Amino acid sequence: MTIEQVMAMLPVEEEEIRLTDVDGLPRYACVHPVDLFEESQAIFRSIIEVEHHQADRLKSWYIIGYEDMDGDLLCVDLVTSEVMVVGHETLEREEVVAPSLTQFLQG
Repeated sequence: MTIEQVMAMLPVEEEEIRLTDVDGLPRYACVHPVDLFEESQAIFRSIIEVEHHQADRLKSWYIIGYEDMDGDLLCVDLVTSEVMVVGHETLEREEVVAPSLTQFLQG
């Protein structure tokens, strides 16, 4: 998957997509509009460079939004096309929410 393909699929306005409930509580992923994509990446890349030495592992991950319950990052992996929740403090993959961005956006 390319960055251009990701950007072409992102919504024009922020979109909420329901995720699997946790402990009976509803949980949503909020997908950023396409016009915030580059700004989100710049912030993410600066955090990686300053705070994490695992930058190589994270190079294929791109932020497309956030998970509303914990405020974790919603990312797409360009290598695998998976959409995943990434811990905002650890930058570790917490959960794969869809096998592809296309399937994720279709609900």
